[in-house]
Amino acid sequence: MSSVQNLLSDSKSRLSEKQDDVLSRFEVETVFMDVYSWTRTDMLLHLQDIVPNDKRRSRFISLINELYDGRPLAYVLGHCAFLDADYIVTQDVLIPRPETEELVQLLSEDLSQSDYESLVFVECGFGSGCVSLSLARRFPDALIFGWDISREALDIANKNKFLLDCQNAIFYNGDFFDGFSSFLKECESNVSIFIVSNPPYIAKKEMSSLDPSVLKYEPIEALTDYGDGLSFYKRIAEISDTRIKGVYCEFGESQGGSVASIFGEKADILQDMNGKNRFLRL
Repeated sequence: MSSVQNLLSDSKSRLSEKQDDVLSRFEVETVFMDVYSWTRTDMLLHLQDIVPNDKRRSRFISLINELYDGRPLAYVLGHCAFLDADYIVTQDVLIPRPETEELVQLLSEDLSQSDYESLVFVECGFGSGCVSLSLARRFPDALIFGWDISREALDIANKNKFLLDCQNAIFYNGDFFDGFSSFLKECESNVSIFIVSNPPYIAKKEMSSLDPSVLKYEPIEALTDYGDGLSFYKRIAEISDTRIKGVYCEFGESQGGSVASIFGEKADILQDMNGKNRFLRL
């Protein structure tokens, strides 16, 4: 048997064979705290404790093996943080990224001082539901509707909706453009609609340049449109309705010029925290 400190150290050394030392330490400690339901303070206070050879230790070793094989941390744990909440994630949905947190924050800040009545958000491709549910939590009087072609994503999003108790969000399995078209026909005239999306924007020819773990583990249909990466923006731009008050989208760092051309002179192209063109605001 080994101490907590030795178990962590051995695991960090193993992962460091394949990745950065700092990342290895973060992932090992995160997995340990998750498995043992400890805080960081608990872990630091008990570094010299002996780790029993029990099911928790076996599970910890098993998860470290998955990390060693290249499986992303969020999939190893089965959940990840997004803004101020934790979300179930599986390989059926994309792992939420910090840039997408910025998209939600951008939209939330823009609407924080607004006086829109009957506020409605619609999302094209909800995945884990993190964007829609974050908006549902920030705007409890609004209604949020999302569409995704993945039945598995619908199951995950609804689980997250239940865990976060977001009754003002409704998810549908199906094509966004068909669903939203029908939605508009039934929607009242006084609503204020905002479209939000982090669509599949990686061009087919660029897929081979992605990190191997992304290609191996994340759902391909959520990454690429199997074309030039711009097809979803083109279709969103074709939607015309006076009830649509704004469009907020995430795109690839090299796509700002193309996305701006699609949406015209009213499009604002905004940068992320790293100074890269990343968001459309219309």
